[in-house]
Amino acid sequence: MMEPGPEQSACGRACIKTVPLLAGLVFSAAALSSCVSQRQGTTDVEPRHGVYAGAGVLVSRVDPDTSKASATSVKDSMSSGGSVSLGVDLNDRLSVEGHVASLGEATLEPEGSIGYTVGGISALVYGPNGDTARSRHEGVSVFGRLGLGGMDNDAGKVPFRRINDVHLLAGVGVEFGLDGNLGLRAELVSHDTDARYLQLGFIYRFAEPYDTGMAAAIDGPAESLSPVSPEPAESEPVPIDVDPCQDAADGIPVTYDGCELFDGVVEGIHFEPGSATLTQQSRSALDGVVRSLVANPDVRIFIKAHTDNRGSAAGNLQLSKRRAIAVARYLVEAGISGSRLRPQAFGESRPMISNATARGRALNRRVEFSIVP
Repeated sequence: MMEPGPEQSACGRACIKTVPLLAGLVFSAAALSSCVSQRQGTTDVEPRHGVYAGAGVLVSRVDPDTSKASATSVKDSMSSGGSVSLGVDLNDRLSVEGHVASLGEATLEPEGSIGYTVGGISALVYGPNGDTARSRHEGVSVFGRLGLGGMDNDAGKVPFRRINDVHLLAGVGVEFGLDGNLGLRAELVSHDTDARYLQLGFIYRFAEPYDTGMAAAIDGPAESLSPVSPEPAESEPVPIDVDPCQDAADGIPVTYDGCELFDGVVEGIHFEPGSATLTQQSRSALDGVVRSLVANPDVRIFIKAHTDNRGSAAGNLQLSKRRAIAVARYLVEAGISGSRLRPQAFGESRPMISNATARGRALNRRVEFSIVP
């Protein structure tokens, strides 16, 4: 909090300078990231936890206390500015973040203005978003913020003094994580009693969305692939007319209807068109796979993802890689060791039938399982 009054000489120790603060944030985030990496090194899968950076634009209300300056009052407390942030995700629910924000200035009567720059380090606690996407920071989540902040001010034609060198900061917001490393945020933040702002921004997480260093690498070239061409939204699933399954050999895991579980296409595994986002029906089907894998702890499986021929071959290969990883990720998050899973991608290269019809394309968009010898 600050008020017009005797001006502090050269800011003194109360000021939070932008360059030293950012340097401190970089050092702190790097140290925290190292700790997180060491903690996660024993897991089979690395969720999207690690260092992230963000930026945003904001609308602020800065309202210095003029009650002790009889000849001065606040003329306009609304302003605008921007912010940058650097943080680290410690786990699914908790992040530590530092930020610096320029909040603009309050104009005073009869003359003068006071500008605000704030910074701080705070903890962010995320609430549930209803599914396992929380560990990947995907989907919509609400969060609360609490930490310590500092303030730097500059004034035109008016003396002032700051009352608190360090103050509490708090906030509440909503984050929407996209199917990738990018997230969008809207947040209301308060620094002490005279600086509040509403900001819209984005964050980018530098961690890989999934650790592909499991038992085997995904098939296909390692070089960068072209962007995915979205598949048309066609009716799924399409019934497959096949004869009832024959009795499986002894010792082979089977589905409820007697079909060998890890010997071909598992019905019910579908994705949103042109993406690697599993449908709710797919999650139910994969839960059955999880139960079978738990019941057969010595079984290792290939996860083979295929697409139809809509779009480019390179884009379809990339899409099938993402889908194979999505299935493996779901199984790992359900408790299956990553060492038992070998995701493979085939794109459009192995169609079951012709892609000339909608039914054929739907059948070719599939995930197959088979047992690793």
